[in-house]
Amino acid sequence: MKRIICLAPILTLIAILAFALPRPCIASEVRGVTKDLVKVGVIIDLTGPTSNVGVMVIEAYKNFIRNINDGGGVHGRTLKLIVEDDRYSIPAGIAAFKKLLFRDQVLAIMGPISVGEIRVLFRHVEKHKIPTLPWAPDKSVMIPYKKYIFPTNGFYADDFGIIFHYILNELKATNPKIALGYPDVESGKLLRDHALDWAAHFGLKLHLEVIPLGAIDVTSQVLSMKRSGISHVLIAHVAPGAAAVLKDMRKFGFNIPSFGISAACTEDVIRIRGNATIKLCGYQSL
Repeated sequence: MKRIICLAPILTLIAILAFALPRPCIASEVRGVTKDLVKVGVIIDLTGPTSNVGVMVIEAYKNFIRNINDGGGVHGRTLKLIVEDDRYSIPAGIAAFKKLLFRDQVLAIMGPISVGEIRVLFRHVEKHKIPTLPWAPDKSVMIPYKKYIFPTNGFYADDFGIIFHYILNELKATNPKIALGYPDVESGKLLRDHALDWAAHFGLKLHLEVIPLGAIDVTSQVLSMKRSGISHVLIAHVAPGAAAVLKDMRKFGFNIPSFGISAACTEDVIRIRGNATIKLCGYQSL
């Protein structure tokens, strides 16, 4: 399933190219397109706090693009990826966008994953009419609808709805005390608001704990949840933060059902957290 999600942006891109590109026999000037080449930009985090996701996505893109090129490309044109590392930073994301657009002259851009970045870039995308396929999994990317923006994945708000429904209807939890661990960044605040909305929908109160993006030790947050009698934990974080929470939960014998958003449900969490034996989104590490 994760491989399909990783490839969703590039599958959407191929569909756009198949219909939008001029055939080789037609003389036409299109940014990023020559008679035998199509340049596509990627803005993604390769060295910042969400790099565990970014590196995985780029490898998927490269493998899929290689497969397309080996099969003759799109309308006989080879696809070329130009990748820019935004380090999950708005200034770096803006610089990457300008570089890809004005220097590299790409036809389209995949990314970024940061909600804050794509919000800043909305007006630039529309002004320069560049098809953009952001990974940012928030409804604000799609609603209200925007020209040249093609969201390619699900939204965090839906993740939380499914998790709350599962706890109450599948686990049959009675009066559960649910905690949310989230980073204090733009996307983290959106995650917090979505979780609070769903908690209110189900008539529940939500215990909130801020987990810094670079967190290694989260002893105080875990002990706070344990003292509060939390029965279920939602981890809205990337792999290192999720692993830190799970490790400290194990250290203090706080073995309760734990759930994570898509960014927390990767093999990296299992690898980083070692021998912690706590279920997260169906995974279990022994």
